[in-house]
Amino acid sequence: MPVYYFDGVAESPSNVHWPQILERAYQSGSRPVCGCIPANTRATLYIAKYDTGYYLKRMPLSAAHHAPHCEHYEPPMQLSGLGHVHGSAIKEDGQSDITALALDFALTKGPARGPVVQEDTDHESVRADGIKLTLRGTLHYLYDKAALSQWYPAMAGKRSWFIVRRELMLAAANSKAKGAVLNDLLFIPETFSLAHAQDIANRRVKQLARLGADPKNKMLVIGEVKSIDPGHNGFRVTFKHLPSESFRLSVELHKRLQKVFAAPLALWKELEDTHLLLIGVFTKLTSGIYDLESACVMNVNQHWIPFDSQYAFQLVTALHKAARPFRKSLRYNLKPSIPLATASLLDTGAYPTALYTHASAERDAYVADAAVLLASNKVPAWFWQTDTEAMPPLPGSLRHRS
Repeated sequence: MPVYYFDGVAESPSNVHWPQILERAYQSGSRPVCGCIPANTRATLYIAKYDTGYYLKRMPLSAAHHAPHCEHYEPPMQLSGLGHVHGSAIKEDGQSDITALALDFALTKGPARGPVVQEDTDHESVRADGIKLTLRGTLHYLYDKAALSQWYPAMAGKRSWFIVRRELMLAAANSKAKGAVLNDLLFIPETFSLAHAQDIANRRVKQLARLGADPKNKMLVIGEVKSIDPGHNGFRVTFKHLPSESFRLSVELHKRLQKVFAAPLALWKELEDTHLLLIGVFTKLTSGIYDLESACVMNVNQHWIPFDSQYAFQLVTALHKAARPFRKSLRYNLKPSIPLATASLLDTGAYPTALYTHASAERDAYVADAAVLLASNKVPAWFWQTDTEAMPPLPGSLRHRS
């Protein structure tokens, strides 16, 4: 069980008074210190408030100051697409818990433009310069900041849509974009409960009030897709936990969605116990219908860990079965042609181990990428050449977290 220091006093989440400890520290403005490493180099945390709860969160720019086994640790940025956009599209201040984001899409209506699908393949909407976050980059940022791309065996059976939504909203609450706090621009459906349906509906009206305040306003939606079906004058997306509403897809946007995201849509249909998340920009038409103007989708497994291929799914499944702690690497704005670790193991000693899945034709590029990581961050690598060999044994564990 982790230990945190509040004004020098050691406390643990196992304490029955933990919620009160966090609330007192939040009210006093004090910042707890993580006890995962020796005292002279310990990292400061901050306390975030969401609804009636209080939660410990890592301060910006402090991820490397935690031990690899700590839940607040984050592997080197070069193991994901974060390194490509950090400092430009994502600006963190080490003295503040607020992160500034530059988004590559509008949240107010401007000149008319065609529907946009932002995807994992080369496309004009996926920027190569890293100056602004695409829709995919925004979802990956929120997922990483919420630590939902990270897994420890103790999390088994404890993740649900309620937890995913809560952590994404907490991440958005400490991020600013377009001159506003991001969760004021973001709608994520609540976990549906028939007994509380009216209360949920009332809160949804408040959450979507931005759309009624000005007809030019747009919002972001993140939801788990239940179905994509034909509708009147186009198609409609229905989200789980939102049975009373659907989001319109134009014929053109649906056609592009099916083409661009053929692979993730096929994985979603083929693999049992997986989920499909959609992030999109939407408006409210004068008829009251919600209309999606752009979209991007992401596969996640039963534990809500992202994957972008059959092989990534197999690797993540093997890590779950072996009860290994790891972090799934996310691409943000990076094109698929750029080598990237699939995940990083967090129990292999003082440094994580980068796990690469690649085809034989890509081996030289991936080995070169791993060599740079090893030289600059002392990160060892493991390779699985997916088209010519079965999955090799995973690197050994030096520290097991149950």
